[in-house]
Amino acid sequence: MGTNASKRDSIKRATSLLKYPESEDGYVILKLLPDPRGCCCFHCWPSTWTEINRYISPQGPIPDEGDALIRTKDGDYVLECHESGPEIVIYLGVATASLVLAKSVIDLLTTFLKALQKERAKPPLSVKLSRRRVIKGRTEDEILMEISFPLADDTVGQLNKKMQETLQEAAKQDLPDDTENNTTES
Repeated sequence: MGTNASKRDSIKRATSLLKYPESEDGYVILKLLPDPRGCCCFHCWPSTWTEINRYISPQGPIPDEGDALIRTKDGDYVLECHESGPEIVIYLGVATASLVLAKSVIDLLTTFLKALQKERAKPPLSVKLSRRRVIKGRTEDEILMEISFPLADDTVGQLNKKMQETLQEAAKQDLPDDTENNTTES
């Protein structure tokens, strides 16, 4: 699912756009991996990327093999276009921000899924949604869910639930040690 160097590169590009700390801890990378594996660039998924650029407007368009800072009322994140699959980079340094951001991220992922379902050029049979994180210098990769096309009626609901759980869990794990056991002594 990628090398540690590519994860660090994604985080480094995101920090330059987000203006958040450059430490790898506190970031989550969500990636859509097509099945069968293949290229996900503008030439291979033209209608999908057209729809995504329309969705992120006026903050885009995202360039082919490039990235864009997405500012929403809920918070900011970075969308990156890669041949291996699109990535969404989120900073979870503030736990409450990640919970609010979840809706915006889910909306973007849903837009991707609906556009991919209509893709004519090289449509995938399914996609895997993966999560990549660095915790105290250790990289964690996890497949969160596999989504088949055509989309089932409950796919968006399942995606919503999985993303809420994932971001809540990640935010809790990324809190500094002194806030995890927030107790007061009498």
